[in-house]
Amino acid sequence: MDLLNKMLELSSLNELVGQKAAVYALRRFAEDVSKDKIPKPLLLYGPPGTGKTASVYAMAKDYGFNILEMSSSDNRSRDAIERFIANASPKGIFKSKNIALFDEIDELVGSIDRAAQQAIIDLIEERKLPVIMTANDLWDKSIYILRSKVEAVEFKRLSIEDVKQRLYYLKDRFKLNADNDIIESIAMQSGGDLRAAIIDLFSLNASSKEELDSIGYRNRDIEIFKLLDRIFYSNTLSSAINAINLYNDSDYTPLINWIAENIPVKLHNINAIYTAYQTLAEGTAYISSTAKRQYFYLYRYASIFIFSSILRARLESSSEISSSLYRYPKIISSISANRASKEALDAIAARLKDKIHMSIEDIERQIIPIYIKAIKYSKIDMNQLKQQFGMDEKNIDYLLNYYTY
Repeated sequence: MDLLNKMLELSSLNELVGQKAAVYALRRFAEDVSKDKIPKPLLLYGPPGTGKTASVYAMAKDYGFNILEMSSSDNRSRDAIERFIANASPKGIFKSKNIALFDEIDELVGSIDRAAQQAIIDLIEERKLPVIMTANDLWDKSIYILRSKVEAVEFKRLSIEDVKQRLYYLKDRFKLNADNDIIESIAMQSGGDLRAAIIDLFSLNASSKEELDSIGYRNRDIEIFKLLDRIFYSNTLSSAINAINLYNDSDYTPLINWIAENIPVKLHNINAIYTAYQTLAEGTAYISSTAKRQYFYLYRYASIFIFSSILRARLESSSEISSSLYRYPKIISSISANRASKEALDAIAARLKDKIHMSIEDIERQIIPIYIKAIKYSKIDMNQLKQQFGMDEKNIDYLLNYYTY
C-alpha cells in the first residue's frame, strides 16, 4: 500500500502531465497565498483520474502549505462541517499557511442540508482562508450556486500518450516488473483516467499479458474503479442508484463478481457483510426471474438491490468503509479447476437448480460464490442453508475448500 501511495503522489506540480493551463492557475493561486493574499477560490473540474486532488497536494509541497481536507467520504453532518470550518485558520501551528480543500464538492454539497451548504458558502464569500474545491462536472446542478463565486479551472481528459508517459516514468522510478505490453494495454484502455491506470499497474505488477486480458478491463465507457467507488462510498440512495449510468453492460455478472469479491475487503463489520451479501443475492434472484420468464422490467429491481447493497449494509450497521485496495474477482480462476472438481461442482449446482431456477453455469458463477462468502464472513444460519438448498455438510465443506479467496 505504501508503494501505491507513492505511485499516486506527485512530488511537484512539474510532474502533472497534460494540464499546462491548470498548473499555471495553481501556481498563480499559490503565489498570491505566499504574499498573504486570499485569492478567489479555485474550482478544479474534470474527469476522474486527471490529477485534480493530487495537484493540490503537489502545490502544497512546492510552496510549503498545509492542506485541510474535507471530502465526500468524510462525516458530512452539519456539525462536522461547521466544526471543520470553525477550526480552519489561515496559518497552522508552525505558521505555515493553510488551504482548505473540499474534495468532490459536487457530491458533498448534494448530500448535506442547507445550513451546512450555507456554512461553506460563507467561508468562500468571507475569504477567511484560501479555498480549493474539486468536482467532476462543473455544470452539476448541486453546485450551481458556487459557479459565480469561484475561478473554474479545467482538467482535461488525458491522452493515451500522457498516460503512457507517466506509467513508463513510474516503472523506471520504482523498478516495477511490468513489461511494455502491459503498460501499453493499460494506457490504451484507461479512458484517460491516470489514477485508475496507476492502480492497474500496481495491481498487475509482474502479471502476464494473458492475465491482463482475462480481467475484463475498463474501456472509455466503463471504469470499474470509479463505479465501485460510487457503490461503496455513496451516502445517499440516489447517488448509489445513479451509479447505474456508469455501467453500460446488460450483463450484471461481472459487476456482481466485483462487488461480492470486495464486500469483505471494504466492510469489516460482520453484520454489514451479511446484509450486503443478502441484498446482493436478492438482486441476482431478480436477474434469474428476468432470464427465466422474459420479464425484462425486473431488471430495474435487480439494479436497485445490486447498486444499493453496500449503502443498505452501511446504514443498518453504521459501518465505515475500509481504505483497502479493491481486489480483482477470483471467481473465474476458481471455476477453472481440474475436471473432477468441476464435475463435483456441477453435481451440487444441479441439486440447487430446481430451487433457484437458474442455469447450472449461472449458479456456479453467481449464487454459490455469494453464499460461500456469506458462510465465511457472516452469521448465516447453516441449518437454514442446508434445508433451503438440500445441501449436507460434505457439500458445504467441499464448496468452502473449492472457492478460495
